[in-house]
Amino acid sequence: MTYEPLRELGADFTFLNGWLAGRSFHKASEALHFARALHNGLRKDGVTPEFEHQVFQVNYILPFVDLLIYPEDTITTVILHDTIEDTSKKRRDITAKFGERVGDATWLMTKKDDEMTKSLDAYYRELFENPITSLAKPTDRIHNLKSMPDANWQTSKIRKYGDDVEDYYYPGMKRARGLFPAQRPIYEHLKTSLSMQVEWSRRYAAVCEQNDDLIAQAQQRDEEQAPYDHSI
Repeated sequence: MTYEPLRELGADFTFLNGWLAGRSFHKASEALHFARALHNGLRKDGVTPEFEHQVFQVNYILPFVDLLIYPEDTITTVILHDTIEDTSKKRRDITAKFGERVGDATWLMTKKDDEMTKSLDAYYRELFENPITSLAKPTDRIHNLKSMPDANWQTSKIRKYGDDVEDYYYPGMKRARGLFPAQRPIYEHLKTSLSMQVEWSRRYAAVCEQNDDLIAQAQQRDEEQAPYDHSI
């Protein structure tokens, strides 16, 4: 059987828990347990643990921890970034437990809740004017694009996620490089990773479209042949 390490959440979670404790990132460690209890289901493939999404992103950002302007708060936000949007927790809950900077950043990562939906232009503009979310959001999109085959997305959604990277992420990260030059090497790395994932996603979408066309052609042939076959 093929070994898929990202599906072994237990080992990844144990590593992160130990690493955070070793850095004395007690707030982030608390967030790890807090969020894991909330995100305790499966992803859309029905196999992968839901919290693997957050674990991947934290692991991805760890090599750059010494370049982060707010190291622990950035990691904490990455862990909590879906909490307001996907659970019953509110901005005030996050702020009370993890501080105002994390509460504000988690709110910036929230596109909608049960009371509002942000416009895309406003949403992305604010994201890339913050030193935490300007890193957390591209990292989130990298994993979204990477894991799309498991989620069984519609082709239109796959292409939109790639288009959004060009429309919002590239110009947003360019702006963030100027605002937060200490993090410039991270933005450059994220841009490279995003461009690779976008290229891969578009090739994947093209294959899906070809497959859809073949299925449609086969169905059309079956429909055209059905009256003839019935008359024999």
